[in-house]
Amino acid sequence: MAINFASHLDAARDTAALCRALAPFRGQRFVPIKANIADSADRTRLVRETASVMGRIDALVNNAGRAAGRSADLCESTEESFDELMRTNLKGPYFLTQAIANFWIESRSKPLLDGGFKVVFVTSISADAASINRGEYCVSKAGLSMASRLWALRLAREGIPVVELRPGIMETDMTAPRKADYEPKNRGRRGASPALGYAPRYGAGREGRDHRPVSVHDRRHYHGRRGAFGAAALGLPGQTTGEPHTMIETDSSLTPASLRRDLEHLFQVSEAKIFAIEKRWRSRRGSPVHTVRGRYVPRGWTDWTQGFRFGSALLQYAATGDRKVLKVGREGTLEMMGPGSPIWGCMITVSM
Repeated sequence: MAINFASHLDAARDTAALCRALAPFRGQRFVPIKANIADSADRTRLVRETASVMGRIDALVNNAGRAAGRSADLCESTEESFDELMRTNLKGPYFLTQAIANFWIESRSKPLLDGGFKVVFVTSISADAASINRGEYCVSKAGLSMASRLWALRLAREGIPVVELRPGIMETDMTAPRKADYEPKNRGRRGASPALGYAPRYGAGREGRDHRPVSVHDRRHYHGRRGAFGAAALGLPGQTTGEPHTMIETDSSLTPASLRRDLEHLFQVSEAKIFAIEKRWRSRRGSPVHTVRGRYVPRGWTDWTQGFRFGSALLQYAATGDRKVLKVGREGTLEMMGPGSPIWGCMITVSM
């Protein structure tokens, strides 16, 4: 693995040491390579040097990012800060992906990874959740999120999957200056853990610092509004207008094994539903996404949601390995969403 760094060699060496300690195979190499991805010449050199040192390139993880030098209100932020973030957070990963993609296409090398070459974009919850004191950062991550979609469409014809990951607040050097804003006031409460991300209660006072741990399994306290959850999950002051809502609590006793029976039941029901729709639904009617008296009916503005219909079959295959549902998902996608279809241009994205 080549570990790119711009200036902090010691940090890159520490990262390499941690990787070696966790490596599943002896002899794996982790090599720091200096380059500023905001600079065109450095990007070219990074690709060339990585290929030379490692002998090949099989995956690209676009994880470079920086915050503004200081938080500033939208009415006070500067063009210099905006340009600096765009060069590192958006322009750099966008054109580094271009350089790597062209390297793969031109070299015609065979990938060593299962499923072929890979591209991963690490964006941020800030791609969607607005913060008026970090405007340039939010814009850069929203742009990078669109870049991941664009590259997914372009590289699909090459058989190269592209994935976007959207993490929330994580404890890193970049967030260290604002750590006090994200820290829970009472770590001793049920479910609290330094490994978890934290979010304030939505509407919990002007500063929004009454923190609770965030999870995804317990929906009892989830309000259901995307805006409410998105702003609160960002965990920044000044995001907390509106009525209070308690965030989802963590049950650390849950394990994959304890959920196995429920998951198996879920996919049994899901499989039956997928085949029932395929048997009874006529695609020329539109997308089966709206129910009236327990029966699916189409709506003209939901034609794009064919992706949900066939995507559910592909997810079913990923979970169960049932090739019958793979056939449903694959043929439906090509027929209804492929080139020349009525809704060509739609795609399935994975965000975290």
